[in-house]
Amino acid sequence: MAKFKFIAQQDQSDCGVACLAMVLAHYGSQVPLHRLRRESGTDKQGTSAYGLKIALEGYGFDCLAVEADNTVWQDPDMSFPAIAHVIKEGDQLHYLVVYGLEGDQLLIADPAEAKIQMSLADFASIWTGVLLIPTPGENYQIQVHKSKGLSQFFSLIMDNKILLAKIILASIVVIAISIGSSFYFQVLIDQLIPRNNYHWLNVFSLGLLAAYLAMVIFKYIRSKLLVILGQEMSQTIMLDYFNHVLDLPLDFFTNRQAGDIISRFLDANKIVNALGSASITLVLDVGMAVIVGLTLAWQNGFLFLLTLLSLPFYFLAIYRFVKPLDQANREEMSSQSQLNAKIIEYLQGIESLKTNNYTTAAKQAVRFQFLVTMRDALITAVLEIKQESIKELVGLLTTSLTLWYGAYLVMQGQLTLGQLITYNALVVYFTGPLQNIFKLQASLQEAGVANQRLNEVLEIDSEYASNQYGIYTNNLKKEISICQLSFAYNINQITLEDINLTIPYGQKVALVGPSGSGKSSLAKLLVALHRPQTGQICFEDLAINDLKIQSLRERIYYLPQDNFIIKGSLYNNLVLDQEDQISFGRIEYVMNQLDLRDFALSHSLGLDQPLEEGGQNLSGGQKQRIVLARALLRDADIYILDEATSAMDPILEKQVVSYLLSLDKTIIFIAHHLPLVAQFDRVILLDQGRIVGDGDQQTLLQQSELYQAMYGQDQTGGDSDE
Repeated sequence: MAKFKFIAQQDQSDCGVACLAMVLAHYGSQVPLHRLRRESGTDKQGTSAYGLKIALEGYGFDCLAVEADNTVWQDPDMSFPAIAHVIKEGDQLHYLVVYGLEGDQLLIADPAEAKIQMSLADFASIWTGVLLIPTPGENYQIQVHKSKGLSQFFSLIMDNKILLAKIILASIVVIAISIGSSFYFQVLIDQLIPRNNYHWLNVFSLGLLAAYLAMVIFKYIRSKLLVILGQEMSQTIMLDYFNHVLDLPLDFFTNRQAGDIISRFLDANKIVNALGSASITLVLDVGMAVIVGLTLAWQNGFLFLLTLLSLPFYFLAIYRFVKPLDQANREEMSSQSQLNAKIIEYLQGIESLKTNNYTTAAKQAVRFQFLVTMRDALITAVLEIKQESIKELVGLLTTSLTLWYGAYLVMQGQLTLGQLITYNALVVYFTGPLQNIFKLQASLQEAGVANQRLNEVLEIDSEYASNQYGIYTNNLKKEISICQLSFAYNINQITLEDINLTIPYGQKVALVGPSGSGKSSLAKLLVALHRPQTGQICFEDLAINDLKIQSLRERIYYLPQDNFIIKGSLYNNLVLDQEDQISFGRIEYVMNQLDLRDFALSHSLGLDQPLEEGGQNLSGGQKQRIVLARALLRDADIYILDEATSAMDPILEKQVVSYLLSLDKTIIFIAHHLPLVAQFDRVILLDQGRIVGDGDQQTLLQQSELYQAMYGQDQTGGDSDE
């Protein structure tokens, strides 16, 4: 039991999946956390016990879910390890693994901390009683999915081999001057001063000054080249990560906090720093330690042997701090990501914070998380300081003993004073590289943790991976057919169930229903932002899974409720990256139809007028018309518009909807303003994930009590456009 493998959680919501990973590791399997997140239905709120049970059974385990008390631990049929549900620090729901019992002490692996022991009484005070007891079933098979280590990035160094060669060359010059200048003391003390040789004293001293000047120049060149090397590696690692994130499925973003994603982007710096240090240390510091070591041995073998006696103590200092530093780094990165998430959350909701007088509570929440982050950072820093202090002490003791013993040798005539001074000057160039090699351990450890966190994202398949060989089409003027479709965001609740629907091309369809009935979810499925659990979506002879996603989204334009306005000009917001494909005549026509022309002309810069981030200098109706104009400029075959006119005044809304209905396009319009949908060919009513009504508005008013109730409660007015 003492060898039970501990796996730390990567994020605040990962405790359940980390417990899953530990149970699987105990039985020989190695599964990445991102895969376990998906299989257990983990989201921003965490994982349910049911989700953990389903995931374990998916790997061939028999998993018994019970509500028990402390007597279960002494039960002879009790099987370890088990996953227990607890409440930590008053209100924090948490999972941990109980992997054994020794006396009255439970052996616990807490994914947020480490392996600990806890008395039965103390454990009972935090345990909810919920316990999952997994045992391998007949169908269990060991699965090993190995993640890539830091070695995956070494190719980046070789991609910059010319730059690295220049750094090495500059470093060799610096090393040569450093070693050579050390012998100046020996020549000065043993040769020049005793003989009063002024000529050679001037020659050697001027040579030393020239050498020092050259060393400073080459150090400057090396430092500059190192910065460039770091930037080259940063560009590859950080941009590859960001590009990969943008290509991930939408559920990746819905199930994670923004702070977790951003913190991993910042973690890449730790990898870059470690790789830069490793490339120089492995090539130069190792080489320098060998060359200077041989020189020291040539100077005096006994003194060099005394110097070598310090090495075991350096290794001991490293070994002692490996596990504590690894755990501290994980906790620091995790708490930093939680702090980022809170700050981002509050900044995004600043308007609601102010209107609800919640700013004081927000400040307190951020302050609390900031203090947690500072505490974790202090723990890491103290461990590093302790380790460095021990290394420094070993170095100082070694230097003192060397000088002490060397002085004896000088007194006995076995060593000249110049040789001792030179040895002492050279030993710095031996112990310095060794310390750099030893310091690399902490840097590589930190980078290793950062790499694991990056891999949790980089190993997730992009949304394009499943159909990279799909069909590209420039025509989806086809009938939409949805057959027996079901979809759920997690395994605990079905969002859409048994949806069967056919929409002929060119039909104007209003999609209505109570909040949470699945309207937006169905829209996102039609553009492959999500994948259904069962069923199929087809466009006549083309199945959605057979189409390239990029092609699908060119022909079907989905306009979500969130109005995405970038900081830039009105023109840039309208065309985005399509400026070469959209004429000014087309822009002017669409703006006229959406009553945007006067808005553009009201500013002296016209289409070049600046828009702030998120459209903060715009009204709700203005933002909706801009993003709707952007959509119509794309000239798609099918438009899915989610509450696209809800912030417009009634007159303008009716005008805009009339224009939309005049287009030779399929229009699927998600609406809450029911009198407006009377103009549509067809109204589809959703409730609790099912289609409960389908027809024109008059038919639904006659046949559906739900629609009658919604219609009666509907308010004909919209939010003001000003």
